[in-house]
Order: sequence, then C-alpha cells, then structure tokens
Amino acid sequence: MIVLHGTTCASPAATVDLEHDRVSRTAGRKVQCPLVALWGANGKIAEWYDAISIWRAYCSVDVTGAAIPCGHYLAEEAPEAVLAVPRVLRLIPAGEPLLA
Repeated sequence: MIVLHGTTCASPAATVDLEHDRVSRTAGRKVQCPLVALWGANGKIAEWYDAISIWRAYCSVDVTGAAIPCGHYLAEEAPEAVLAVPRVLRLIPAGEPLLA
C-alpha cells in the first residue's frame, strides 16, 4: 500500500498529530514500515534540516527520500514529480496503475 500524506503547520490536524507524536515518543514507539520522506528543494526544510536523518530517528526501519524541485507545497507545485516517486523507487511495478 502506498500512502501519500501531507499537512501544513497551519492545519488543525497537525496539532492532534503532535499530541499523538509526543505520546508515542515517550513510549519509545517508532514507525514500523519503510518510509519515503519528500520535501521541497526550494523550501525551508532543505535549507534548515537534514530531513532523512531526522526521520531515521523516528523509524525502526529503512528511510529513503529526496527533495522535489519545488517549494513547500509538493503536490500542488510538482504533482508529476511526487507521483513519479513510487515508480522511481520501484514501489509500484511498471504497467500497474498508480491510483486504484
């Protein structure tokens, strides 16, 4: 299963996620599935952080990822690049539909 998820800090859902994240971290829980982190190459994530290293601290399995050539809003600014990621990483075989 491929899940594309994104949120912004202004989203009310982000607050709920932070509360759950704090509980999980305190309990020592980590992400248990392979994770692909994407961020905008022209945004602040690329400038301020080493995104892969940060996600590796939260995961107990493999973390991969890349900067997408855009700003903060990946799906809106570079939808083709975002949708290409599962195929490039061979998460979806060639010829199979990306979206069911």
